[in-house]
Amino acid sequence: MRLHQRQGGHYLERATTKRGEVLELTEPVRATIRPEELLP
Repeated sequence: MRLHQRQGGHYLERATTKRGEVLELTEPVRATIRPEELLP
């Protein structure tokens, strides 16, 4: 999973995570994302 953030007229990659890893977001909201839980 790749997380991008819009900055000006383009997007910057902010984070990358793989299966089995956890993506912790703090801005603009707090969230914990586990990629394997997104697929059936």
